[in-house]
Amino acid sequence: MESINGENCKGSVRYIHLDLTDLESIRQCADSLNSLSKIDILILNAGILGVPLTRTGPGWESIFATNHMGHFYLTKLLLNKLKENSDFARIVALSSMAHHLPGFDIEDLNWERRPFTPWKGYVSAKSSNLLFIRELDRRLKAEGASVEAFSVHPGIISNTNLMKSLSFLKRSIYKICIHLHICPTCKNVEQGAATTVFAAVAPEITGMGGAYLDGCGVGKVSSKLANRTLDVQLWEKSEMLLHEALEKGF
Repeated sequence: MESINGENCKGSVRYIHLDLTDLESIRQCADSLNSLSKIDILILNAGILGVPLTRTGPGWESIFATNHMGHFYLTKLLLNKLKENSDFARIVALSSMAHHLPGFDIEDLNWERRPFTPWKGYVSAKSSNLLFIRELDRRLKAEGASVEAFSVHPGIISNTNLMKSLSFLKRSIYKICIHLHICPTCKNVEQGAATTVFAAVAPEITGMGGAYLDGCGVGKVSSKLANRTLDVQLWEKSEMLLHEALEKGF
């Protein structure tokens, strides 16, 4: 933290603990953020991959809980503070090009009726991120709020902690592929951050809220997510799961 603050002469960096699988931790984090004078940008960046089927306190599958439900709840708790910013505010969620792959089922978001695999769990959660942002932005527009929301595909990053839950063999294969440049679309950390930063601050996308961005431009959304009724269904099912968890005291 000290070294980061030393490099940033125009501001400061502050650590606030957040466990996206723990609703109480999310509330405490939101309380800290809501105490700030304003929030300009909220980036929903956290994610896990390669985790075997485990469930959080409310019974949510852990990848879905971390990558989508935790962000969904945090955003709801911070939304009023973001809306107070009359000049400019944006919400950016990291989705993935993985949403093009099979694994998403709007009728079984929590993996209770079908066989679970960690990769399909990741695909489903990243698809949920994209749908969530589209519906969030639609609702913000309907309210006339000065907040826009975007989802992004950051790219396949060569040096990331996202792979730490994979087995040693799978991590090794991934690193070898990167080293041998087998993946021509792989990016370093700076390149991988570019689209997220673009979504957060670029003036040229003002008015384009709800868009899925890739490579600092508008990306292609899978045809299987083209139906906008999925946005509403995802939102309503997320609300229901959250309500049930809160009713149980989580």
